[in-house]
Amino acid sequence: MNLNLVPVYKYYAENPWRFLYSTDPDISSGWTRSGISFFAFGEQQTGAVPVYRYTAPNPTRFLLSTNPNVGQGWQREGTAFRAFKEADAQVGTTAVNQVRAIDQDPWRYQYLTEYNTNAGNGWELDNLAFHVFDAAA
Repeated sequence: MNLNLVPVYKYYAENPWRFLYSTDPDISSGWTRSGISFFAFGEQQTGAVPVYRYTAPNPTRFLLSTNPNVGQGWQREGTAFRAFKEADAQVGTTAVNQVRAIDQDPWRYQYLTEYNTNAGNGWELDNLAFHVFDAAA
C-alpha cells in the first residue's frame, strides 16, 4: 500500500467557538491553526473512502462525514481527504471520534483520535467518524 499521507490541521475561531479541519496549512481570515490533528490519505487508496467537508451558516461551522449526503442544512464543499470507515490494524489506523458541543444551537463539532480524547467541558461523544493515522501515535 502506498501511504500517501497528508496532515490534517485543526483550526478554531472564536465568537462563537467553532472548528475547521483542513489539509491546507495556511488558512487565515479569522482562523487560528492549533496543530496537526491526524494524518489521512491525500489521494485514493485501496479500501479508503472520501471524507466530505460540509458547511452550514449562522454561524459558519463545519462537519466531516463519510456520508455523501448528510442533508439537514449542511452543504457539501467537496472531499476533504480520504480515510478508512473501519479500523485497519494492518496499517496502524486509529479511530476518530466526532464530539458535539452540549447545549449549543446550532451544533458545533470537533474530531478527536483515541490518543487525544479531551474535548474539554461542554462536549460529548457523538459517534465514531472514521479511521486515520494519529499524529500522536
